[in-house]
Amino acid sequence: MHVSYSCAGAEVYGFDETVPAEGRSFAPDASLVPAGYELVSTGEVLVTLNPDGTTSPNPVVFEVQQSAPQVVNSTVTFHHLDEVTGQQITGDTWQDLAPETYSASTYQQAVEGYTYSYASPDPFTVDGMGTPVEVTLYYTPSAPQVVNSTVTVHHVDAQTSQPITGDTTAEADANMETYSSIYQTQVEGYTYSYADPESFTPDGMGTPVEVTLYYTQNAPEQVNSTVTIHHRDAADTGVSLADDTTQSLPAGPYDSAAYAIGIDGYTFQSADPVSFNVDGAGTPVEVTLYYAQNAPEPVNSTVTFHHKDAATDQELTSTQQELAPNTYASADYKTEIEGYTYASAAQESFTVDGTGAPVDVTLYYNQNAPTEPVVLEEYTNQYGITTKGSLYLRSSPTTKDNNKVVQGVNKDVVMPTTRRVQSLDNDGYSWYRVNYNGTDCYVRDDCFRLLTEEEMQQYLNVEVPVKYVDQATGEAFYTTTAQCAKGGSVTVEVDLNQAQGYTLVSEASVQVSADANGTLTPAEVVFTFAKEQQAVKGTVSAIYVDEAQKPVAEPQTFERDPGNYSVNEFAINTPEGYEPLQVNVQEVIVHDDGTVEPETVVFTYAVKQTEPVNSVVTFHHLCDGAAITGDTQQELAPNTYNASDYQAAVEGYTYACLLYTSPSPRDRQKSRMPSSA
Repeated sequence: MHVSYSCAGAEVYGFDETVPAEGRSFAPDASLVPAGYELVSTGEVLVTLNPDGTTSPNPVVFEVQQSAPQVVNSTVTFHHLDEVTGQQITGDTWQDLAPETYSASTYQQAVEGYTYSYASPDPFTVDGMGTPVEVTLYYTPSAPQVVNSTVTVHHVDAQTSQPITGDTTAEADANMETYSSIYQTQVEGYTYSYADPESFTPDGMGTPVEVTLYYTQNAPEQVNSTVTIHHRDAADTGVSLADDTTQSLPAGPYDSAAYAIGIDGYTFQSADPVSFNVDGAGTPVEVTLYYAQNAPEPVNSTVTFHHKDAATDQELTSTQQELAPNTYASADYKTEIEGYTYASAAQESFTVDGTGAPVDVTLYYNQNAPTEPVVLEEYTNQYGITTKGSLYLRSSPTTKDNNKVVQGVNKDVVMPTTRRVQSLDNDGYSWYRVNYNGTDCYVRDDCFRLLTEEEMQQYLNVEVPVKYVDQATGEAFYTTTAQCAKGGSVTVEVDLNQAQGYTLVSEASVQVSADANGTLTPAEVVFTFAKEQQAVKGTVSAIYVDEAQKPVAEPQTFERDPGNYSVNEFAINTPEGYEPLQVNVQEVIVHDDGTVEPETVVFTYAVKQTEPVNSVVTFHHLCDGAAITGDTQQELAPNTYNASDYQAAVEGYTYACLLYTSPSPRDRQKSRMPSSA
């Protein structure tokens, strides 16, 4: 391959080189450049060997350029002449200058009594070949010497013209208009106002100038005032509700209410004074703000409803509701009691006052008519005890079983009877006194039956209490009983179907024995469980009220998994006599932690407007109290009507005052008004 050093495409030096298989790099070599040339290329060139034996690139070209010719300085002679006379005013000056173009004015000289004017040639060029250059600079005679003026400045009070500080002096340029305000100075307590004269021009002959500057006295410096704000109880002005607060305020008017603070349980009410002024002289200010105690937050009350027998005043059951402050109709909280019908309330309405005070309401019920009595058979078992069963109490006193009213329960309760109580005869029924769980109570004779021998054997067993207990809370989540014969034993097995969502952590069975008196060992069976982790459900409460916020249906609660639910999920069938009006939300959110937003959905109903119904109006047509024709009838819509519009045409009679008269035999053309009309 060929290496070439070329200038403008023409080779000035070249040579051939070989390239190995792995290729070769070539760098420009300044030592190979012929004289009169200089190297331009700087980078290496990588040459590769092609399979066919050629190289890429080929040739390798390095650029060179001709060397610049040698530069020679020139001697420049400067002549300084009078522009008017052409006479030399000072000796020539010389400079040895490199090739370039120069401004001649740069080489002017300071010549006393003269001022530089112009030069020729200007500019001038040094050609680099050593050629000498001559330049003539021309000067004009200077004008007579100008003398600046000394300015004396007086600083005086604009109102009194009295000096407020010492005079100052300055030198003002000749023949130049000067504004006097530039000589103002800082004088404590004063501000520059104006000058006399406002401006002047020194005459150039050094004539002194006097200037008077006038200053106005500053207003006194403003000082902030400390404002102390007292926070007092409006009901007892001597009571301070919070520490005093202070403000450092500049001069100006202020609204006292703007400095009220937040005090728990209180609201700002008034201020004394209502507004105040800071005078700028630092005078302290005191302001008293009064706060009124907030009304207490309304608290729901627990209302206990006592449901009593209207005849005996004995309590049949009780229910509770947590109600918001309002007035409620007592009858809206009646409950269903088997064998009884709601009669009245001790007070027709009650009020929840918002203080959280509990409320008691008594509702009375009448006992329903008895069912058909059963035929009793006298039966005494081998133990000499007359037994009765299927206890369905409609009697007094009421007894309870595990806090559940025995009255109306649909289960057999077995107990011995004692004697018939004749003194409790009522409406032809007799009563038996029995002892139930240690309590004497009374059973009407149509409300029980005798046990059979087989049933009596069951009476000889002992009930074993069985509890399924949550290990974390210690609370029983399921209870049941097992039977153990007196003097015998039984193995109680756990029923895992009753513990869905729990894992058994105790033994799966327990051996229980009972002595002849029925005393159990152990006294109860306890199975312990650990609760399995489950998604936390949320409880949504729904209440159903009218426009006065009085209940129109029983409140409901709904358990829901976390998620978003349409409010329609919690609706009920529209109560009779009402129509839906509004609901407070459209969506209920149950969060992962079981919290609900909102906790309560309020369905509001309006009283349904009944459709107007027409009435059938019967018209009786009488004369002197006797019918003169058959009744007529019209079905009329709701309105007020004129009865005379419904008179009938009866031959021989004339309508008069909702009655009819018959004509006199003497004058069939005249009519008379009955005395009763």
